[in-house]
Amino acid sequence: MTSWGGARPNKFYKGNKNDTAWNNDLLWIMHCAKEAKGLKKRPPRRMHGSDLGNIGGRITTPALSTRDVPRSSSGRMSNRSARSTGRVYDAEKIQREIERMVKQENSRRAAFDAELKALDEQLKAAKAKEIAALQRQLQTLEEEEAAS
Repeated sequence: MTSWGGARPNKFYKGNKNDTAWNNDLLWIMHCAKEAKGLKKRPPRRMHGSDLGNIGGRITTPALSTRDVPRSSSGRMSNRSARSTGRVYDAEKIQREIERMVKQENSRRAAFDAELKALDEQLKAAKAKEIAALQRQLQTLEEEEAAS
């Protein structure tokens, strides 16, 4: 590693002192990978015919025309034209499609509710069975305690 300048203990950033060695190692690996990726990049090539006036990639903007440009209410150029898009909407067809979708949703919900009800009944039965088993166990323990 090359070092410039005077020697001092905190010359290189090694991460937070409270971090684990594992975390510092991961950070160092990522730093090395990023540095290697940066070294692989070639510097941008200079365009032929570019003069010193274009240093830094400055681009001159063309003069705006004086004619009025149609704009939207937000001030940006509008890409919509005044003519129609040519779409024809069939209200009856849309209504039938909506009714079909509502019918599907209702049948899906009915199936879900039936499954939910069956699962709820299974849960209640399992809880009742578990409670009965715990009561029998408690009764057995009480009988053993009374016998001793």
